Amino acid sequence: RDLHSFPTRRSSDLHIDLYAGALIGLRTAEKLGIDMATLAAQMQPPCLLLVYPLFHTSGLHSGLLPTLARGARCVMMKRWSGVDALRLIQAERITQAPGVPTMFWDMLKVEGRGRFDLSSLTSIATGGQAMPVNLLADMRAAFPRAVIGNGYGLTEANGAVSLIVGEDFLARPTTAGAVLPTLEVRFMRTAHTEAAPGEPGEIWVRGASVMREYFDDPAATEEAFRDGWLRTGDVGYLDDEGFLYIVDRKKDMIISAGENIYCAEVERVLLEHPGVFEASTFGVVDERLGEELVAVIVPRDGCDVIEAELQAWVGGRLAAYKVPRRVWTSDTPLARNDMGKVDKAAMRQRFAQFSRG
Repeated sequence: RDLHSFPTRRSSDLHIDLYAGALIGLRTAEKLGIDMATLAAQMQPPCLLLVYPLFHTSGLHSGLLPTLARGARCVMMKRWSGVDALRLIQAERITQAPGVPTMFWDMLKVEGRGRFDLSSLTSIATGGQAMPVNLLADMRAAFPRAVIGNGYGLTEANGAVSLIVGEDFLARPTTAGAVLPTLEVRFMRTAHTEAAPGEPGEIWVRGASVMREYFDDPAATEEAFRDGWLRTGDVGYLDDEGFLYIVDRKKDMIISAGENIYCAEVERVLLEHPGVFEASTFGVVDERLGEELVAVIVPRDGCDVIEAELQAWVGGRLAAYKVPRRVWTSDTPLARNDMGKVDKAAMRQRFAQFSRG
């Protein structure tokens, strides 16, 4: 990105990024009935498999710098490969493996995965997109010793807003976790109206790890902040237990016949279908509705799913207006960006090709 789009950071950044590791250690010690010092003495030296690019906050501020700050090893991958990741976990005795869900799918699909010794892996962190429930079950079976965690964050908040690990995450696989104690959150319908408890709204945050400003860009800074609160552009809510749920990006919300539809919510339901491996939903222009929701899915190997079946699946779990009007099946993986997230712009182009076909 242009240098001027980067946020100016605070001195407390590394302390925030080390919080996740400390929380996992504390939970593990409590579970074993020992103190942290005893646990540390029994554990093998920590080693991080760094799969994120260093221009991304997950690679630099949540990965490389905290690892170096605590004197641990960091093994860097130049280019992502599921089988290469498994080789490195075995050869380097990797203990921590962060990644987006797509990367874990790649590792789980490696032919002959059982020949690799993955026993050193004790911590898995994911984020960046919703965690499919079926993927979580497969990860638990493949990495039985690893504590699995999830979270939500953005560059402007130093990559970390909420966190959930271990048994809490397994019990609530669709949540992004509890908000970090260094931050406050609120949920807004508009710039001046706060959402009701449990109602989705734009997530605003403030606290020690939030940026001061965009470098040399006062206009962007003014747009991003309201009365000291950072407007994230993400939509979410807190449940009765205080866990954060991400509904969607504001820009990824479509309005069809006056109804707001959050793509991530529909995608999450599609991914729960046993025959669906990948799913992407987005809006296309419709003269009557304004926009209509469509979906592109990649089926699991050996599965034959049809449009009507998937529409009935979504309709049985969500309101009728959230059912995709059309569902296309792709025989190739969904287009993704460098961070492994679905490239919606590329998918719209593919959809246009499907439509013409």
